[in-house]
Amino acid sequence: MTILIHFDWVRQVKPNRWEVNPQIHDLWAKRAIAEKNRRADIKKTIKELAELRKHD
Repeated sequence: MTILIHFDWVRQVKPNRWEVNPQIHDLWAKRAIAEKNRRADIKKTIKELAELRKHD
């Protein structure tokens, strides 16, 4: 019982960061897309280097 009361008190005093700044969802989504694109570029570059190495 004490734990539940404490949890409720913590929620009232220190709200969840998602509730304070809902834009954080968009920021994380943009970051995930950027990371995915970066990894795709690296994969493409490695393939191109492998092709160049085959021709040597």
